Amino acid sequence: MNHAGRNYYLKVLTPIVVASVPSLRATLEALPDGDASPFARLATTHFVRLVILERLGADGAGERVHPLDPPVLYLDTNFSDDVDHWIDDLVRTIPDTVDAIWRHALDYPGLEEPDRFRRYLRAHQLSSHMCLATSPDAVLDEVQRGLEARAKLIELATTTQHLAPAALRHAVMTGLGEG
Repeated sequence: MNHAGRNYYLKVLTPIVVASVPSLRATLEALPDGDASPFARLATTHFVRLVILERLGADGAGERVHPLDPPVLYLDTNFSDDVDHWIDDLVRTIPDTVDAIWRHALDYPGLEEPDRFRRYLRAHQLSSHMCLATSPDAVLDEVQRGLEARAKLIELATTTQHLAPAALRHAVMTGLGEG
């Protein structure tokens, strides 16, 4: 499936060199998040999640732990773009970040030939059989504008509860940019 509306859901599991797990963990923990994230520079990216998986199981009492050998890096991302174009943009826009992360992966091809890295990620791609999207046809800037409007509305609602009807009407009209 991998698609919901205009959005693509990319999930990738790349095996990690066992001895590199602590270094990769430190690299991931050092990445800034939110607007400071290097991934925020990718104009079509809604979110990126990177997780090191070393074992499966043991969420419940009596459940067995299944160590992964080798451990894997799980990339989970959603963007409003063609998958190959997004991977190329990833390499072009934040090559130092990409290299700092995936140099810990087994058989990492490097970034000298971006198409090799694209093929590497695609070879380790999982199919997304279910994509949960609240706005599958919204591209990133539409989602951001909607979130900004929501924040303004919440602020307006919480700061005008005490106003008389005429003052409330004026605040609503000016707060929503209509007056």
